[in-house]
Amino acid sequence: MVSELTEVEKEELFKEVFQLFDKDGDGSMTCKELGTALRALGTIPKEAEIQDFVGNKADVYYQEFKDFVHRLWEEEEVTADSFRTSFKDICLKDSDLIDLRSFEKALLQETGEQLEIDEVNLVMSELSKHKTSENQVDIDILVEVMMQGLGDEMSSVLDDDDSLSED
Repeated sequence: MVSELTEVEKEELFKEVFQLFDKDGDGSMTCKELGTALRALGTIPKEAEIQDFVGNKADVYYQEFKDFVHRLWEEEEVTADSFRTSFKDICLKDSDLIDLRSFEKALLQETGEQLEIDEVNLVMSELSKHKTSENQVDIDILVEVMMQGLGDEMSSVLDDDDSLSED
């Protein structure tokens, strides 16, 4: 988790990711690459947040990138306990199990930010690796999967989404 990194480790991570997208070494990346770079750092910003940040700019410079990531991390600072509390509402009565069909329906219909079907399928695929014979998953597994953000797999799905890649 990001909160476990020291400030020096965060700075190194910012530089490493930024340099991957700074193709010509001029200290900037194109705004089109911003969403991918942000996801590489484990954040999945809303398209509107990226558009608000980018505005009419063609490029993003390192300090701007770093400040934006810090802001996103602060906004997204979600603890496992708060995630668990959120998902507890959809647990089966008197248990810590969640019915995967109900959870999939909730992802498709009840989230604040509309998820693409590929994103939902990816989450469901990961959760199905941990399901019981009754098609249920323990809330702690669900929280773990959601907190991990599914790493590179989620990023590759999001990278394929043209609406997000044209930041």
